[in-house]
Amino acid sequence: MKAAQRTAETIVAFWMISSTVFAQGELQKGQLLKVMEASRARYVTMAASLSFQAYQLDENLVKTNLLSEMEIEWERIPGKVYVEEDVSLYDGKKTGQKTQYVFGPSSEKRVISEQGETTGEIAPPRGLIGGSYQSLYREMWELPAYGWERLYERVDAAFLTYEKASKCYVYEFQIYDSPDRSPWLRLWIDPQKEYIPVIQEILFPDKQVFIRESCLNFRKVNGLWVPMKYTSMEFKRRILREFTVKTVEVNPLLDSKRMDFEFPGGTIVEDRLRGVRYKVQDKPGPAAQPKTMDSGNPNVVHAAMPPSATDEELDTAVQKAKEILQAQAAPSTPVQPSAEYVWILPGKQEYILPVDPALQTDSALPEHSFYSDSLTLAGFQNDIAAAGEIRITVNRPQSETGYAEGILDLNFGQQKMEVYLIAPPISDTQ
Repeated sequence: MKAAQRTAETIVAFWMISSTVFAQGELQKGQLLKVMEASRARYVTMAASLSFQAYQLDENLVKTNLLSEMEIEWERIPGKVYVEEDVSLYDGKKTGQKTQYVFGPSSEKRVISEQGETTGEIAPPRGLIGGSYQSLYREMWELPAYGWERLYERVDAAFLTYEKASKCYVYEFQIYDSPDRSPWLRLWIDPQKEYIPVIQEILFPDKQVFIRESCLNFRKVNGLWVPMKYTSMEFKRRILREFTVKTVEVNPLLDSKRMDFEFPGGTIVEDRLRGVRYKVQDKPGPAAQPKTMDSGNPNVVHAAMPPSATDEELDTAVQKAKEILQAQAAPSTPVQPSAEYVWILPGKQEYILPVDPALQTDSALPEHSFYSDSLTLAGFQNDIAAAGEIRITVNRPQSETGYAEGILDLNFGQQKMEVYLIAPPISDTQ
């Protein structure tokens, strides 16, 4: 959102990680999830280029054949992801396929170019058939297998332990309520890497590992930990997928308008939101030769005698497609403050919450209240009109080394929300 983009540098400074060593094995399940949320909230925008290879393995899990290879470019801002994939090898066969994706709050779209042919698709969120983009943020924080929300849905049935060998919390649960048939999801969550799930496993009901995804070779980028490599091992088929990060930026200022594309002229677009199929004209306007699609064969294009009803339907479909793309620039839900979780650092008191100025409908707003057993809200400054932000001062007693949290309730008149201030446990040594 605009405020998050404009204040990315402030957010980085506000959430910088110190050399504090986090205490081990102290968190309960719900507390661990909140700490992960607060850590995830610091990664506001990201951009990276990656190389990808997929290998067939032998019985000893040694690489034998290179199956697939591609280069990936992607960018992410809150609510929107843009991806480019340049595939040179797929399933052992050379190819020159190029694909672009845009994942927005109200729709998704994709365009595929290969051997001079271009096809496009517009779909509802999570609706692209076969759509599988790769992103560093997704691997770190979105739990590609089942989604982040599943952690909360299954928290009562989950098991949490602390493994001394790996120095990680191990969080595991069965995905569904069928003990004999449901797979398991197991996460290794590393306090030394700011509670990133460094290993994710999907297991069969008998707990044999089906897929293991691992984040490796961590480095700090702009003050935050980022894996420079991640892998996915599919044990039954003996396939290894490797992603190597070539360049990465954390919390850069990104232009949302650049994170998009237009369907090239001649592209056959399947619009599953509107239930229409059309071909993009090379030169839109009165001088362009109108086209209609053959209902029996979507790959055959016939010239139509203007004026025709079919041509009008085509123009309507193109206009609707443009409206869909424009709708991606604006959230489909009311704009909210961007920081719903705030990571509280030892010794740091002042924090900034970016807020869209459109929420400020009255100079007296927002009303606020604060609840905590251990943290104290010592200051609250409304700078929304002037700077698009709220400044708060939070005190954490030096004697408070365990987990602590506070809830800041904000009332914007017609809209209310909670901001969780999360203080991870710390050790006595630094």
